[in-house]
Amino acid sequence: DCFYKTIGVFKQVLTSPPPSKSTDDTCDFALNEIEKQLTSLTVASNKGRKAPHKAILLLSVIDSIERRFIKQNKIELTERLENLFNEKWKQYVKNTSLFSPRIATPYWHMKSEPFWCLYYKNGDLVGNIEPIYSTKTLRREIFAVLEDDLYEYLQEKSNRDRLSELLINTYLK
Repeated sequence: DCFYKTIGVFKQVLTSPPPSKSTDDTCDFALNEIEKQLTSLTVASNKGRKAPHKAILLLSVIDSIERRFIKQNKIELTERLENLFNEKWKQYVKNTSLFSPRIATPYWHMKSEPFWCLYYKNGDLVGNIEPIYSTKTLRREIFAVLEDDLYEYLQEKSNRDRLSELLINTYLK
């Protein structure tokens, strides 16, 4: 499972808090881990500007969860998700000469993040293969899954708002 890097931290924190800490303190720690991961995404840069692609994709996923377009922890590269990505790109990316709005690139490269896994439609984990940058191929053959605790966290509006603001302030301002 590709979540070994983080799942132990989240599960330990959420299921067996240290005796000296309250459950609220434990949830705060899990939230801090989520925030730490989201503020340290591996992104390219161009002329000193961080590439906005992963942040825009995550905002699109968060929005899709809010609108109930994503109803389970299975993120498919649908036309609806791509349209949201393009809308958010226009909203947040002012200098269009530095970066191009291609959803396939961050969708694929997000697999380097500890909370995002890619699977083939047959359920097999995508391993270390040549990158797939074709939106059509990704739509047909691949889907993504978030780390379970992050997905559960995103079910609450206040959490979605908080993480959206964090992504905007970190990568899009």
